[in-house]
Amino acid sequence: MIFLLFPLALTASFWLWYQLWSPRHIPGITSTRPLLLGHRGVRGSQLDNSRAAFQEAFEAGLDGIECDVQLTRDGQRILQHDFKLVDGRSIRTLTRHDIQQVDSHVISLETLLELAKKYPETLLNLEIKLPFSADTWCYQWWGSRGLESRLVNLIKQHGLADRVLVSSFHPLPLARIRLVATQIRTALLTYKKIPWWLAALLHVDALHPHHSSIDETVMIRARKHTMMVNSWTVNDANEVAKLMTYAVDGLVADDPEALKNAASRH
Repeated sequence: MIFLLFPLALTASFWLWYQLWSPRHIPGITSTRPLLLGHRGVRGSQLDNSRAAFQEAFEAGLDGIECDVQLTRDGQRILQHDFKLVDGRSIRTLTRHDIQQVDSHVISLETLLELAKKYPETLLNLEIKLPFSADTWCYQWWGSRGLESRLVNLIKQHGLADRVLVSSFHPLPLARIRLVATQIRTALLTYKKIPWWLAALLHVDALHPHHSSIDETVMIRARKHTMMVNSWTVNDANEVAKLMTYAVDGLVADDPEALKNAASRH
């Protein structure tokens, strides 16, 4: 009998968890929608994910920035998009010192959080990066070596929990964040199709779809769940205009001035 009851109880637990899905707004962000976010700070005028790139995005009057967080071999949280350096070595196998010997512009997450304190009510979209193979389109499914807990502790230490949205294409980091720090908002990154069941199972607060996958149907379904929809990476003015007719909550783009002009915000 117990063998029958256990799977039933487990199924009921998952069903209840799914039904209790209730996305939340980010309390520290009060800007008018859509939020305008700088992709890796800015790209082109500065080295992306650098302090100068984030400074330029904030100074341009954007509502926030998007950046990429990885963990080095010595446990440092750095802002870096690619999984390998230009010389082919993996970020995860190197110390922060090793990395900065090759790419001196690479900064720590601490540096960004300190900078963000100077710009109140700006959103920090921190994307957790786990190794990904472009050949097989597969993510590494094993451990992240505690990146989530380190990330959460740092956010709390800087008092920025109400301004942070942690995103990832990978479901496991989002699940871990949700379990260890319920006050931290999370977002599921998607490319082509949106796995609504996964978003509900992970209890994410926002969806981050590629702009090409957003249409009126997607927005209606997201609104039904009171879920934020932030689109990436939108560098075409016509695409910005179209997404604004759908009333998306956020737009991520490379050029701050071009984004503001396309959104008619000066």
